[in-house]
Amino acid sequence: MIGGSCSTRIFLCTQDTDMRKSFDSLRGIIRSAMHLDPLSGGLFLFKNKRGDRIKIVYWDGDGCATRGRSNMNGIKMPREPPFPVLT
Repeated sequence: MIGGSCSTRIFLCTQDTDMRKSFDSLRGIIRSAMHLDPLSGGLFLFKNKRGDRIKIVYWDGDGCATRGRSNMNGIKMPREPPFPVLT
């Protein structure tokens, strides 16, 4: 289970991401493309090209962790702007 509170910020990367990427590679995307700190306590969501898988990267207090999820119905995610912030 991913912990969080009502004030946890969720950052959604709408650009297609290779789901084979490790959390180190995803942290690089968070820092370089999204210009955010992966240790900020937020949840960072990434989707694959088909839109049927997501990966979540978050700081669990002891290190960065990732969780993956498959959704055979597809995930409808916005295409613009590239990195919207949901609060």
